[in-house]
Amino acid sequence: MTRRKVLAPLGIVVAVIAVVLGVTFGVRHDSRAVALAGATDAQLVVRASSNDLMHTIRSNANRTWTEAGDLLSQTGRPAGTITHIASTVINGELNIVASDSYGVYLAIRHTDGNWEGLQRIATCANVTSLAAATVSSDLQIVVATDNGAGLYHAVRHSDGTWTSFGDVKAVAGGLTGTIGQVGAAGVNGQLQVVALAGGKVMNAVRDAGGNWTPFADVLASNDPNHVVGTPSGVAVGAAGNALQLLVQGGNGTTLWHMVRDSAGNWGGPGDAMKAMGHKGTLVSVAVAGVNGDLQVAIVDNGGAVWHTIRHSADGTWDQAGQLTPSIVPGMPSDVVEAAIAGS
Repeated sequence: MTRRKVLAPLGIVVAVIAVVLGVTFGVRHDSRAVALAGATDAQLVVRASSNDLMHTIRSNANRTWTEAGDLLSQTGRPAGTITHIASTVINGELNIVASDSYGVYLAIRHTDGNWEGLQRIATCANVTSLAAATVSSDLQIVVATDNGAGLYHAVRHSDGTWTSFGDVKAVAGGLTGTIGQVGAAGVNGQLQVVALAGGKVMNAVRDAGGNWTPFADVLASNDPNHVVGTPSGVAVGAAGNALQLLVQGGNGTTLWHMVRDSAGNWGGPGDAMKAMGHKGTLVSVAVAGVNGDLQVAIVDNGGAVWHTIRHSADGTWDQAGQLTPSIVPGMPSDVVEAAIAGS
């Protein structure tokens, strides 16, 4: 990473000044997805090939979805084409992290349905993936930069102050190869990070004191029969006291589910595609712990979005259902990525 980038470990504090960036930071009301998100509702954001972001809420009470609202009309648009999105919920507020060719941005949807506009929180180049997680009441962000050569982490504390972006590869160790994708989740007051790097699924933990474990190969010890094959994507979420991982294989034609329990032990991979009754090629997978269960949003290579739930009580899966415009009015047909969050 070169000196000109904010994501270098140079002790640069994350900060945003509206006058300098020329971004509107006013609070706007979401006039389409008007329902207020409950404590156990899922919030879904999808990115379309048209460079639009659409937001909808799934009510846990009646299992219905709100009309998809135009997120960027509420927050303002970044200067460039959006390349990646991630989301998490903190104290009922939806935090959306997005990247373009100029940097990384943050927008917040408050519990009353009002949005804070996009703020640039870092200037960097060639972001390959990013992740957002809630740990206690802090927002923690992990960003893979420089076409997957670097991995950086920052924290926004509950009082609104930020840490600098720190070099995860330097402090954790054990991570080699190009980083294709990264996922993060808060579990038991710790940050769990899973990175797809060098063709391996690697896991590290940052504890409450800021200390990192080295990255370790998840599949090497927990997939002795190599059922996953060559991994092509990862997504993680916290449900209860466990980290739940979905790994794409076969370039998106298979999807495998694994659980890391509170003691740090991994279970073997289970066939998630079979369990949810879905066939096809996946281009994006997003997961979140919502009301103690794992909610999953997947995007297929035809631009369609599907949703399912894995129930923690018995490990069963709901049948995956397509989120068509009849179910989610305003859902675009050219979706390329999804981010789902809840609590």
